[in-house]
Parts: sequence; C-alpha cells; structure tokens
Amino acid sequence: MVKVASLIITYNPNIDKLKELINTIEKQFERCLIVDNGSKNIASLTKTVDNQRIISLNENTGIAHALNVGIDRLMKEGYEWVITFDQDSQPESNLNEVFQKLSITKEDAVIGTYYIDNNWSPEERQNNVSSFKDYDETFYVITSGCFLNTAAWLEVKGFDDSLFIDWVDFDYNKRLILCGYRVYRTNKLIMKHEVGEVIQRPKLLKQALGLNRSIRDHSATRQYYIFRNRIIFYKRYANDNMVKSLIRSLIAIREVILLPKPSKKIHASIKGIIDGLKYRVKNDEFFKKSVAK
Repeated sequence: MVKVASLIITYNPNIDKLKELINTIEKQFERCLIVDNGSKNIASLTKTVDNQRIISLNENTGIAHALNVGIDRLMKEGYEWVITFDQDSQPESNLNEVFQKLSITKEDAVIGTYYIDNNWSPEERQNNVSSFKDYDETFYVITSGCFLNTAAWLEVKGFDDSLFIDWVDFDYNKRLILCGYRVYRTNKLIMKHEVGEVIQRPKLLKQALGLNRSIRDHSATRQYYIFRNRIIFYKRYANDNMVKSLIRSLIAIREVILLPKPSKKIHASIKGIIDGLKYRVKNDEFFKKSVAK
C-alpha cells in the first residue's frame, strides 16, 4: 500500500458541501488536512473540523502557496503521496482503492483524475466523457483530485507562489516533465467538479466571436491572473515573444466581453496582459532553480 494523505484548500467554503467532501475522503485516507486561505467564515469551519486538521493562513495567499504549505506538512509526516482537492470537488468513494491498484513507478509525479463538471450540458457531458482515456500523458491535469508524488514536489521546488492561482497546476506539471517525470490522468479515476459559473449567451453571438465552448464567469481578480499567467506560461515553455503573447491575449479577451458587468473584468484582464508582457524568463530565479536539472 502506498501511503497517501488528502489535502483540501479552502477559501470561503460552503460548509455543507465541505462536510460532504470531508465525509467522503476521510473514509478513504488516514489523514485529511485542510489549509484555509483566509476565509471569512473560518469560525464556522473550525466548528466543523477540529483544529488539528486545519492550518489557517489568516489571509488569501493564493492556491499555490496553500498547496505548498499543506504538502510540506504532510511530507514531513511521512506521506509519499498527497491527493489535493478544491472545496467544491465530489470524488468517488473508491478513489484511493483504485489508485492503490495502479502500476505506480518512481517516474510518476502526478496522476490526475478526470472530472465531470456539474455545469456541463448533456451534449457536453457525452462528448467529454467519451474522450476520457485509460492513459493520457498530458500537462493538462488540474490539481483537484490529483495524486502528487511528494519527492517529485520537493525536487522541483513545489508550486510557484508568484502565480497565485490560475495556470499554477499546468506550470507545475510542465516543470516536472522537463525534469524527466511522468504526468498523466486516467479514466479509472473519476470525480465531479465545478469550474466557474456558466454564463448563457446567444449561440449566434458566440459563433460570431468564434466561441464553441461554454463561457465561464470569474471575478476581476481571477481574470487578472488568468491573462497574466497565460503569458508567463507560454513565455516559459513555448518561447513566445511579445507579438505572440499579445495575439494570444487579444484572442482570449473576446470571452471576457460576454461576461456580466464586463468593464471591471476587461480592465483587470488588460492589466494582467501588461504585467505578463513585462515578465522575463531570464530574470525568474525560482523558475531557473526549479528546472536547473
């Protein structure tokens, strides 16, 4: 048996949903740790879970930092693998049982779970589920429902705190791959998960903008990190120059135009683009140390 602990990152969670998640995973894993990112309802959270299972960061330090804090604690407690969850995930009741039956090697750093989004339409669900593979080696593995090898986490210096939230997982996976590790997901592991609120817009309008997917709403703060970190990611791993970065960003910003009350979100997106364009790989000490191998 591989020694696995579970880690939940919370930020203003729905307490009832969180209780449901905890109840599901504490039956499967001997250790369940919560790292809270400065929730306003921390009092309700501490009434639900005993203090020994919570690390309270008192402020929102970002998901990357919270993950690092939690994994560091669990690694020191002797856990070889950690499965991480967002607060709105709904894993299957046999997740660890299935994981233990996988043929795991020392090169495996991330083993991800396919997710079914509660907001998918019946057509989206059918199309997406039919595309799930038995073995899919890819860096597009999200952190929620993800089994992480703690030794590999340590070798690449963990998640990049400076990214704060979006693209944190894909960046981490890419660095692992550069260091010779394997990152994959498998249809043997399935969970339910929600990625943002789906916004309904006229089909013709979406087609006019070349959008053939669901439109998801996020706060202005998240839009900033989505746009900034997209540029950082492609500068790091695809050698994008200023022109390519700008073109990618302008293509992506069409979706923000369709969001409710878009002005603040567009402003945040543009600020993210500007800060992303200022980023220089050669000046990034964390990234250089992480992939020095």
